[in-house]
Amino acid sequence: MASGIPPELFEVIVEQLSDSPKDLSVCNLVCREWLLLARNYTTIHLSTQNISGVLDLLEFPTTTLFYSLRRLDIFAWYSEDTAHLPILQMLPQFKRLPALVMWCPFPDGLPDLPWLTELELSGTFGSWASFVRFMSNLPALQTLVLDDVRWADVPVPPLNFPFLDLRALSLDFGTGAPIEAIMLPNRTRSLTLGLWGYSSSPTGCLQIVPTYLHHLGGHLRYLHLRCESTDHIDFCHNVGLQHLQIGGAIPLNIVGELSVVDVSPSLECLLANVASHCSLQTLTLGVQTESVTNPIYPTEWTVFPKFVQFMDAPQFSAVREIQFIVNGSPFVLRGSARAAREHFERLLPDILPARAARRVACFDGEDPDEVWY
Repeated sequence: MASGIPPELFEVIVEQLSDSPKDLSVCNLVCREWLLLARNYTTIHLSTQNISGVLDLLEFPTTTLFYSLRRLDIFAWYSEDTAHLPILQMLPQFKRLPALVMWCPFPDGLPDLPWLTELELSGTFGSWASFVRFMSNLPALQTLVLDDVRWADVPVPPLNFPFLDLRALSLDFGTGAPIEAIMLPNRTRSLTLGLWGYSSSPTGCLQIVPTYLHHLGGHLRYLHLRCESTDHIDFCHNVGLQHLQIGGAIPLNIVGELSVVDVSPSLECLLANVASHCSLQTLTLGVQTESVTNPIYPTEWTVFPKFVQFMDAPQFSAVREIQFIVNGSPFVLRGSARAAREHFERLLPDILPARAARRVACFDGEDPDEVWY
């Protein structure tokens, strides 16, 4: 490099500066080599605290951010926030921006972003029509996350949602959203579903999820379910499914020195259905840490040793890895996901015997003490 700094050392420096768009912009101006490397790390996290400073930086005549920015995160939580609106108007100038995250109110008339490949939305649109119009002009989109997106009016399908051929789709909605109108036009190999409140509705999740899985057929490879109930789902059409993740399937209840691990009663039914149609390779289960002296469940939960016996059956011989994502709790282990994961790992040798052909791995999940700005 012209500066004499090895590229691997420069990458470490840039990673440390990734939260400072001003410093990254300076790196872009040092020399051509620094510019090419710094482009891959340039991310801006916008909130009400720093929007004015970033606007000043964007209005600087020599700014390189319009063509070097790789990811832009906009967080303006409240409906009265308007500081982010000038940034939204500038979006068409970021013609090389591949990834955009917007958690904010969305005004009518969002600009077209035909080059965008990754999009995450959470917030309220002025109308269902403005949401559909914005989504209809994203031809390059590969990854879409819709997290509790809402509309100021009552959605009136069949205002057609565009067809999107995606690499990954994540939908997280409560009741009231026109889920079918959004899901059915989309094709994806990776699907994450969080449909809270739908499972009890006879016209909700009970019909929507199986219908969409039928629609995806053998194209689906990865599925992550965060629904309240999953035992009704049929996987007969998803013969290509290889990786399955179920959130909240295992409660880890810690009371004093006693640790109790159970399994959701619907999990065995779901896995038996999967195994009869798919060659599952990876199973990922969410572990929720609790501290309830006498937990009360709506139905009797399966004890973990019985679940282990179930997983040792021949139909699960293709499963090469079982992963556990362990979430922290504000009432247990000081809310630390890392501490909860370490605690669960200490329990595993006694409750899940090692198998030569199967790997077991644990990962940190969500920490309820985390605060997002």
